[in-house]
Amino acid sequence: MRDMSKFSRTAAGISKKAVAIAIAFAMSLPNAAYANNVTANYQTAQYEEEFEDTEEFHADHMQEILDEAEAMGVPNAFIRHYLASDLEEGKIAKPAKALKIKNATNAEGVVGLSTGKVNLATLANTKIDLGKFDFGEYSPANLVYNFAAGKKVKGKVYFYLDGSDEAFAEGVVKRSNDDPWAKTKSLAIDVRDLKLTGEKQISMKFVADSVLNGDGTINSAATDEGKIYIESLFFTESSTPVVSFDIDKEVNTVDSINGSPVHSTMGYGMMNISVPEGYVSPVSKNVVTDKTYELDYIRGRGNSTWLQSKKPYKVKLENSEEILGMPANKHWALLANYFDYTLLRNRYTFYLAEKLGLDYTPNSVAVDVVMDGEYYGSYQLSETVRIDENRIEIDDLEEEENPTDPDKITGGYLLSHGSGWLKGESLPTVGNGDTRLCVEKPEYDSNTDEEVKQAELDYMGDYLAQIDEAVANAGSNEEGVVDWRTLLDEDSLITYTLMQDFTDNGDAYSGSTYYYKPRNDKLYCGPVWDFDFVAWGAYDTAYSDFEGFGMSQEAPWFTELYGKDEKFRENVVKKWNEFSALLKDSAKDEGYLDEMARGTYMSALANYQAVSSYLIDGINYWSWEEDEHFECYDEDGNPYTLNYFNEVNRLKAFATRRAAWFDENIEDMSSNYNNNDDYKFELYVDDKLYATVSVDDFGVIKKMPEEPKKDGYAFLGWFAKTQDGNEIELNSDISMATYVYDDELKTKIPAPRKYYAKFVKTSDVKEIESLKFTKDTLYVPLYFDDEFAYKFYDGEYGDDVFEGEYQREVVKLRRFLVVKPDDMLKKNVKWELVDEKGNPIVTEGATLKEEGVVDISALGTYYVKASYKNLSATIKLVAFDSSEEVYPTKITTTKSLDMEVGDTSNIEVKFDKEEKVSYALYDKCKYIVADEDIVKVDELGKVTAKKAGVTSVITMLDLDYETGATLVASTKINVSP
Repeated sequence: MRDMSKFSRTAAGISKKAVAIAIAFAMSLPNAAYANNVTANYQTAQYEEEFEDTEEFHADHMQEILDEAEAMGVPNAFIRHYLASDLEEGKIAKPAKALKIKNATNAEGVVGLSTGKVNLATLANTKIDLGKFDFGEYSPANLVYNFAAGKKVKGKVYFYLDGSDEAFAEGVVKRSNDDPWAKTKSLAIDVRDLKLTGEKQISMKFVADSVLNGDGTINSAATDEGKIYIESLFFTESSTPVVSFDIDKEVNTVDSINGSPVHSTMGYGMMNISVPEGYVSPVSKNVVTDKTYELDYIRGRGNSTWLQSKKPYKVKLENSEEILGMPANKHWALLANYFDYTLLRNRYTFYLAEKLGLDYTPNSVAVDVVMDGEYYGSYQLSETVRIDENRIEIDDLEEEENPTDPDKITGGYLLSHGSGWLKGESLPTVGNGDTRLCVEKPEYDSNTDEEVKQAELDYMGDYLAQIDEAVANAGSNEEGVVDWRTLLDEDSLITYTLMQDFTDNGDAYSGSTYYYKPRNDKLYCGPVWDFDFVAWGAYDTAYSDFEGFGMSQEAPWFTELYGKDEKFRENVVKKWNEFSALLKDSAKDEGYLDEMARGTYMSALANYQAVSSYLIDGINYWSWEEDEHFECYDEDGNPYTLNYFNEVNRLKAFATRRAAWFDENIEDMSSNYNNNDDYKFELYVDDKLYATVSVDDFGVIKKMPEEPKKDGYAFLGWFAKTQDGNEIELNSDISMATYVYDDELKTKIPAPRKYYAKFVKTSDVKEIESLKFTKDTLYVPLYFDDEFAYKFYDGEYGDDVFEGEYQREVVKLRRFLVVKPDDMLKKNVKWELVDEKGNPIVTEGATLKEEGVVDISALGTYYVKASYKNLSATIKLVAFDSSEEVYPTKITTTKSLDMEVGDTSNIEVKFDKEEKVSYALYDKCKYIVADEDIVKVDELGKVTAKKAGVTSVITMLDLDYETGATLVASTKINVSP
């Protein structure tokens, strides 16, 4: 009996380009994403590439942004002025010849104006015309300029209006390499108080510190020389509040915060909120004014977005205070919305959730952010998901003196489907199988009372088990059956699940999916969070898959209740009708979405003139090719103009078209589901259902439950009998759990559906005495075009399956580890990726999952260490290109084994060639016993002596497919009483 992974190539390593979301995020990317029935598991993500921008992509999309602004009639002060172009087109006066100004292309590929190496006193005394800036009836908030000074030149820029000799604004100019000029930063100066309107002629001077006298006047006799580079400038419009930060650079700089890979570097200082005169909070509906706040800290936050150029932040204030009309709290988030070109998807989702009655939906406000004088773009200042006053307002167990008291321990709890993979922490889990959740709150650390912690985890785990059992019995008329509605809130379950499914949110049921349980109350779903990337079709301008129910199949309890509880089905339809009406009203022309878009547009226009987005960068997350970019097309395959209102209209179309499909199909959701019954397994302990586990579309188990405990016994695993009578174990290293391969029938047969816990008396468990790998080195071929897999699957995934980089190879090392005196404690062995010296490491080319399963995706040499207490063994893995693979021409095995009844041993297989012979050939070896009454041999060559006698085992390697040869060797076995 063997699983599908033992066909030279592992079945789990075969990918389909059309569903690369599943492979790219579930196997390797954080933010992954699984829309349209493909799920991303953020807990397995280890790294993510940050791609380089390309000049042509940004230039093309910048032009589309500027074209839209001009077509909208936006006054040109708010449209970026590229000074080299303006000079060439005669829009600005020619600079003085003494400045030696000429065009210069910086390292980013942007053309600006650069002086020659000129006298800095002359430069300080000479105005440079920047052109006419029309503000119309708008008022500016910040002047944003992209200038640089030579690396040895320190100074300031001064801006002048209409020929005045008195500067209306001044700002620093960052020093830079000048051969070529480095990429410039978008520096910002607050000009809100000037209330500029109409058309203004603007000019500038640059004054180097080295030419200033002690009284601040210019020393015209100074002889210092240097260069400056002036690229562009524009103004942001003032209707959006501005959040600016003054960071204490003596402690940490903004660059150090942004460079922290796991959000561990914190910044300190002040946060300032500036609002337009008479600004009315969209939350409180009250007029708010400017305010300054002392920071406890600011640091990075988020997972996939943190690796992008526009980063999100966590803000904690020194004191609990209101911000922009949102209720007082210390904790806030600045959401970058890098993946969402409209910058609306999160706010729109929050609006819908609040209207549909999901409690504790976060409030948020659109803001512009300036960080230490640099314009960072348009952000969403939001409340955070946490148990706290004005957040999730339930009892906080951490504040209780006796939290384990029966009247206290029932709440409150905040749960999620997994911690963010950049947090660098592992949260405790409760529940089993598909309802295994992470405990976000209470928070535990080294100072936590372990008895308190365990009592709280036990309570919540038992509570989830009660829900599971009640849901399993839904629809039953038996006496004594608990009504699931007394344990789980029906309305929030339906609303929350419909929102995840309707938006096709690939981030659903990952770390951003929350539940909370108040004291002496039931479990609730929510609040909503994280709908900016793989939701609402954000990531693909050609998105057209508006049909199908997907994410509701991932939701705990929902599909089972939908199938068993008629009243639940009726309430799903009722809630959808409410949701549908809200969608259609808000997404109609001149509806709420259009209102949000109009209010956000000027902030978005400034944003995209200074920072980027996923669609602008054109990064193809779904390709194996590093740095591959995509062009934007519409759903009909026509070139797509990427601009703000095209994206808003695409979001509106998603809402209306998907709502129309839901309207027609909501009353029969189950007929549009995948047949999940074929992908669920029941796990029993002493004939009582312990947990249910699911597999994904590739047949890979999603999540195994915690091991059951039984006094006086040790757990061995989950076992079942197959159709042919053989015993099979269910564990997380099975690559295709839905089928197993029968050697005799030469075909796939369905795997058992029910598995039972096997225990052994603790007194019978023998302590591990030795660990040893059967091989020092394994050679792992990586397949580029995947010819073998394509033939094996008869092209069923289409011709484009095997384009791209190397396919991932899953290597199961438990098979090569020998534990003596027996395997009972093999599951307790610790596995680590290490360097050649045995030190633990993290590497991009290989991921250690669990139980000795290594996922390799890049050529190279890797080391894995297995350890138990003070014992350890290390094996070397060499990943090479499959085109270099060689095959043995001869095999040898252990010549003889002397055993006693009850003993176990292993037949060691050796090939005449070792280097670049695939490790998978060891799994292709078959073992034939001459007398099965004397010994039993499993598929891995493990021999168990049954009774006294002499017999032999034939080891056969069938290479008919590879070379046409069949290799054979024999082992003599002597068993004594």
